[in-house]
Amino acid sequence: MPSANRIFFPGNPWREGHAVEHLQWTGRIEADGLYFDLDLRSANYDAERRLETDDLDLDSWESPLVWGNYHRCSLSSTKWGQDEGIFVADAKAPLDWSTLDQRIFEVDMRTSLDDDEEHAFHIYLLGHDTVLRHQIHFSEPSRGTYRLRWKAHVALTYAGDDELKHRLEVDAEVAFEGFRPAPGLSNPQAHLERFTGGKTGYAKRAGVYVPK
Repeated sequence: MPSANRIFFPGNPWREGHAVEHLQWTGRIEADGLYFDLDLRSANYDAERRLETDDLDLDSWESPLVWGNYHRCSLSSTKWGQDEGIFVADAKAPLDWSTLDQRIFEVDMRTSLDDDEEHAFHIYLLGHDTVLRHQIHFSEPSRGTYRLRWKAHVALTYAGDDELKHRLEVDAEVAFEGFRPAPGLSNPQAHLERFTGGKTGYAKRAGVYVPK
């Protein structure tokens, strides 16, 4: 497991990355299958090491002044309403927790931006930017927690740049908090059993289905 939960933005002024202050891993039972959601918030960019520069010619990605203006990162499929998140399983390919660490979820792998398409996640980075091409891996299960390694590409669309020329990387420890039925979904227990092949039992706690 990682010794410290971190998010990195290769090429930005903090090579050591930034602490992850909040990370939540939840799931949804939808009519068409199961989805994972992630909600992440970093510490302030300069919380551990304050940088100062009077160089106004630096690219935005390299400038401590620019990063300082936006304080911290939020990366989420739930914070701004409900994004698509990670499609995990359906009746044809049920979820098997025993093999989860063998899977790498590739999400939103398109190479160009299209405002008409749904997004798996949204990001606030240097303003409300765009994040695509996610590779997400839950590995090393131990006592209910997993190691999350998450890579994605970022376009600084808030500043008018639609090229996915920047990257982010997350290395963190996280526990799954359970599946919540989509609003209005009838008989969620039956859907859950169908999408998991009945391989793992679930306990219902406060409306959430948690693996036993």
